[in-house]
Amino acid sequence: ELLGVSFQAVSGWERDVNKPDIDKIEQIARGLRTSITYLLAERLPIAWDMEDRLFHEDRMYTFIKAAATAKGLEETLRALPFAKEKHQGQLRKGEAGIPYISHPLTMCCQALALGLDEDGLLAAILLHDVVEDCGVSLDELPVRAETRETIRLLSKDPGHEKDEEGYDKLYYEAIAGHPHAMLVKLLDRCHNLSVMSGGFTPERMLAYVQHTQNWVIPYADMLRNTSPQYSNACFLLKYQMQSLMHTVWNLLAGV
Repeated sequence: ELLGVSFQAVSGWERDVNKPDIDKIEQIARGLRTSITYLLAERLPIAWDMEDRLFHEDRMYTFIKAAATAKGLEETLRALPFAKEKHQGQLRKGEAGIPYISHPLTMCCQALALGLDEDGLLAAILLHDVVEDCGVSLDELPVRAETRETIRLLSKDPGHEKDEEGYDKLYYEAIAGHPHAMLVKLLDRCHNLSVMSGGFTPERMLAYVQHTQNWVIPYADMLRNTSPQYSNACFLLKYQMQSLMHTVWNLLAGV
């Protein structure tokens, strides 16, 4: 959008089908908030500055829009601006003022990286929190009935904290019968585990790890058995989550 070029052109650059005109390089560097030297260097510098966010919501938004455009994913293209609008002004808890939209965008980028490019699934990922957190009704969602059902299953009732344990049983058992809902929950928990150190106390992290082991990890095995097309993605998600969980548990519980 900043360059005034099509998403197809950007996709061509990313896939090395062609290269941008030389007069675009400065604009590209400015748009990506980097330098021309960085873009043209043979070796990219490695920076381990934890304050520098790995994924910026503007870049992820553009990447998802380009991918959805290239693949003709109409629901995803409708869900993307809708989610951005509804989450406007919301921030992630305890993460130094990071816009909330970064959460569904990160999940969507991870899904694409795992080869999960079904239109309804990506749209559900982008919209999975808008009913629960933004006061949006299911009927307002710009997606098909099947995708709305996925989001309905993922949206917790406002009073769920009154009986958290009893509610969890009903909530997670309902999701267990729906492949897309299980995938969204796996991606959701994977991202939340990855960033929980930014807002959780040690006690809360240990409880979250235990809750994940009890309720979420089983989805990976269920899906691998019932939906083999998701087998590779489930293996990788389970591996990432359990690696994080074991590290946290060993560090904090002294196991």
